[in-house]
Amino acid sequence: MKRTRIARWGALASALALALPLGALTGCGDGEEEPTSGPVAVTFWHGFTAEDGKVLTKLIDRFNDSQGEVVIEEEVNPWDVIDDKLLPALAADNGPTIIAQPNERLAGRVKKGAYADLSDYYADPANQTDKLLPAAVDGVTIDGKKFGVPMVFGPISLYYNKTLFAEAGLTAPPTTWDEWVATAQKLTVDADQDGTPEQYGISLPDHSNPGIWPSLFWGNGGDIVQDGKAVLDSPENAETLKFWVDAIRTKKLSPASLDGIDGDKLFLGGKAAMYIGGVWVAGLAKASEIDYGIAMFPAGPKAQVTAAVSLSMSISPKASERKAKAARQFFTWFNAVEQQTEWSIGSGWPPDRTDVPAADLATNPDVSAFASFTPKARIYLPGVVDYDKISTDIVDELTQKAVSGQGTPDALLAEYQQKLAQQLG
Repeated sequence: MKRTRIARWGALASALALALPLGALTGCGDGEEEPTSGPVAVTFWHGFTAEDGKVLTKLIDRFNDSQGEVVIEEEVNPWDVIDDKLLPALAADNGPTIIAQPNERLAGRVKKGAYADLSDYYADPANQTDKLLPAAVDGVTIDGKKFGVPMVFGPISLYYNKTLFAEAGLTAPPTTWDEWVATAQKLTVDADQDGTPEQYGISLPDHSNPGIWPSLFWGNGGDIVQDGKAVLDSPENAETLKFWVDAIRTKKLSPASLDGIDGDKLFLGGKAAMYIGGVWVAGLAKASEIDYGIAMFPAGPKAQVTAAVSLSMSISPKASERKAKAARQFFTWFNAVEQQTEWSIGSGWPPDRTDVPAADLATNPDVSAFASFTPKARIYLPGVVDYDKISTDIVDELTQKAVSGQGTPDALLAEYQQKLAQQLG
């Protein structure tokens, strides 16, 4: 039984609906009179529009064909369009039952009453939630309650250009910060000695690439937010900033004032030998004909840890009991070992379960590598409502100013500690 519905919307914001209180988001949902018998139709909004979207559609079709009680109807839109449309649609009583979203959106939507509590789903052993990656589950946990089920958990990783490594007589990627800097020095080429290398050892953005700097802070024992409190101004974070500001400004191992887009271009254009990026960089590197390798984010002085890009599926509180039950049935099916294996190999995202055999992923070496990194990955700012403001207006500004020399690390950390504390309230 195949009923796949693809809808593409134009962006439309509704400030009134976005400000709706929790009580306004209650009711029947999905905008249609629900039949009391026959298959239950469940609308699923998501933003997977590339190869992962094709794999997801295939899986949804197979789920629909596998039984006669539930029909998943997917509506595919860019993530920012879902941002604009979701709360207005729920308020107008025509929203979806299932919503996929990047986890940085979760806490803010939970605060507005957009998602149902799924803690009882996790309490049922039949759903095998004990097999899900603990860090992925942490990402959907707010004040001790579960508001989503993991769908994607992809660690950011070190990509390296094998051709440039070979030209420099190097065969293996670095595993520690010290090795990383030493390797980058061997790969940085300033042939005309004008102070601007023709080839950089690292493409290391100082803003607009969330995950890099939190991973660096964590690697030296620092953090940004702990238990809802600002902990940005610490000796560990000061050491981290000084170490990497020296690598970029003094040693010139990476350009300063580099954002995520230009960081991509530098590596994909063969002008940087190493880069930190998400799972999607593998596809971009293939398209750019870069002979690349993938390694775990190098270990800092205190820990080897990396940030993960994570997405989850949630259920609208407006869903009827039948639709909510049907959505849960799909969640359990999707996260079973067989489906997780197919999803991972086809989409490029590693499994969100801990028990998918490594041998079953061998047909996609990139996924095998990413899966081996997930035990050391964690989510950036889990459960924090103002993710965008903290990531962009505080952490990005801090690291960009530090790298460009607009203040000392100690002074900047003190300044942005205050801003972070105010933002967190």
